[in-house]
Amino acid sequence: MRMFNGQPCPQNPVATPGTVAINAVAANTTVLDTVACPGARVGDFVVVRPNGVPELGMMFGAARVSAANVVEVPIMNTTAAALPAAAQTYDVMCLPSS
Repeated sequence: MRMFNGQPCPQNPVATPGTVAINAVAANTTVLDTVACPGARVGDFVVVRPNGVPELGMMFGAARVSAANVVEVPIMNTTAAALPAAAQTYDVMCLPSS
């Protein structure tokens, strides 16, 4: 298992969060946020876990490695109002697919 913690994703890492700025999300929409995750490989299984309480109405979709070292995280706003831009801290874990 490799985990993004602001450093290259080592094998069997200590769980340390990375901080990622989330752009404002308009009402009833989904955006793709990208996270630099050194060591992530296309085809890896990705898990995203917020390290706190996300804004009410904010949901994370199925993340994926879109290119080497880059993870895409879908962020959904299920409310009738825009969610403000904020620094959200979350763990991004990359598990090899084979």
